[in-house]
Amino acid sequence: METADIKLIRTIAEHGSLTRAAESLHLSQPTLSKKLARLESQLNSRLFYRSPTGVVATEIARYIVASSHSIQAQIMRIERHVEQLSELATGEIRLGVGPIIEQVLLPELALRFVELTGNVRLSIFTDHAEKLLARLHSADLDVIAGPFRASEHPDLAGFPLVQDSFATVARAGHPIFHDKDGVDIKSFAIASPVPEGAVTGGALAQSVSPKQIICDNYALLKNLTINSDCICRAPLYVFREELGSGSLREIKTDNTLTWESACLVRPESVETPLVKLILNLFSEGGQRYAQRDVNESP
Repeated sequence: METADIKLIRTIAEHGSLTRAAESLHLSQPTLSKKLARLESQLNSRLFYRSPTGVVATEIARYIVASSHSIQAQIMRIERHVEQLSELATGEIRLGVGPIIEQVLLPELALRFVELTGNVRLSIFTDHAEKLLARLHSADLDVIAGPFRASEHPDLAGFPLVQDSFATVARAGHPIFHDKDGVDIKSFAIASPVPEGAVTGGALAQSVSPKQIICDNYALLKNLTINSDCICRAPLYVFREELGSGSLREIKTDNTLTWESACLVRPESVETPLVKLILNLFSEGGQRYAQRDVNESP
């Protein structure tokens, strides 16, 4: 069998009709019928049952379709690798990032990427860790950066990025800072990012309050915290501007969490020019992040 045969079987199974499958494959129906008959003869197996309403895949055809997904993913990986073996002047790279990386490393990386490349398209997607990993394995993304530990993904090339402590903050005029009798933090709603990824020192999902707001839009979280009695938890660096200006203050708690991240790529892509550039830019950004002074006003 050839990959074109697998595509033919998959298309017929998806449409349930030789007429619609032929249109999708840009073939005439007689031509598609001949190709299907040839393939069934070659395999010595019936692939589809004909019915008054169309065609129905046999168990053999269903097996071929189910098995073809890994084959297509491997073909896509090969195609992407070949495409990436080019100079920095042309091409495309697809980058997936987690919401925190989007906040703290991506803006400067994107600016540097534009400065250093020519007619290159950089497509950026923000998603949660599991979806980013699935898209990397299927070659739908070329590089991902988010709440990962490099050592936990031996099938991929991993590069540690940044670590940061989680901070709990509230607006400067919040009652928790001014009530002399003491205020129970559990009486206020807690806003935080989606509880996922590489967090040590405790469970991010374990809230100090039964009232929770879960959101990955940090602009929204910070605006909510500044304008209400809501309390927010996120990596400390996310709040650097607001802590520097005094609009937010840190609440000292016993809940010490450390967030860490990594950049992951498929092993065959590490040395291709565009991927290598992205990795270098992430590495530079991670080094600057580690050397920052979060207590210094912007």
